[in-house]
Amino acid sequence: RMVSIIPLHAIALGGGNPDQVVCINNAITAFTLNISGGASGILPALNLPTGVTATLSANTITIAGTPTVAGIFNYTITTTGNSCAPVNFNGTITVTADATLSRTSAAGTDAQELCRNVPITDITYLFGGSATGVTVSGLPPGVTSSVSGNTITISGSPTVASSGAYNYTVS
Repeated sequence: RMVSIIPLHAIALGGGNPDQVVCINNAITAFTLNISGGASGILPALNLPTGVTATLSANTITIAGTPTVAGIFNYTITTTGNSCAPVNFNGTITVTADATLSRTSAAGTDAQELCRNVPITDITYLFGGSATGVTVSGLPPGVTSSVSGNTITISGSPTVASSGAYNYTVS
């Protein structure tokens, strides 16, 4: 009689970073995992972002791709093989949405013509997605911007001595 010991499954990071933060529609930095012991394959990966795949070649799993959906993806790679218990490798890929900026004040408020020392009609923008703030440049003296929550308001009275156009930028 003989006793055969089947090696335990193992999965380990081969190279790269398994926990990444990327912008939507930008490729992750590919990374690898290695399986060993009694592991000879993997189940389909659970919860990878759409556009990212786990591909097994020999004993190396390559995780790569371009995520097309924003969110936090806690993924799991599970080994298959001989009758020993499978093991899991877990990681997180966070996909941030694009920054958004949209004018919420009335049409035409972003292009006003008025006299010196006369208040502008407030101009408001809403920012979101992955945007955490905004900057405004190019406003005439006397006109300022302020942020409250995710809304930016441009208001005030231009105090310039001479006439002219002021092209401002909100980013």
